[in-house]
This record gives sequence, structure tokens and C-alpha cells, in this order.
Amino acid sequence: MRIQWRVLGEKWHDAETDAKTIGEFMREQNLSIEEYLPSVNGKLVTEDKEICDGMEITFVPVVSGG
Repeated sequence: MRIQWRVLGEKWHDAETDAKTIGEFMREQNLSIEEYLPSVNGKLVTEDKEICDGMEITFVPVVSGG
């Protein structure tokens, strides 16, 4: 399956993947769910969301501090 993905504020990447879910894709790309929140069409989604061909996924860095 072919998708596009990026970390918010960075350039888009084309990827060919066999991952079934966003969580599987994140593991392929070494993106930690503790550090990035996945977003599709401007809406935050969970890591168990199924990937569809042509999907565009943005990973939003988690901000923390105090």
C-alpha cells in the first residue's frame, strides 16, 4: 500500500508499506507513540486506525513541560 506521511512542520515522504495500522507503520519508521500523535485529515486518530491506500498521515510531536 502506498501512503504519504510527515512529522508536522517537515516535508512529506512517500512510503510503500505492508503495515495494516498506523501503530504498525509508526514502529516501521521508529516513531514512538509516546512522542507523536497520529493525525489523518486534521483529526487525531488512535494507533489502531487501519491504513488505506493513498492515506496522508501527519505525526504531531507531543509537547510536554512544566
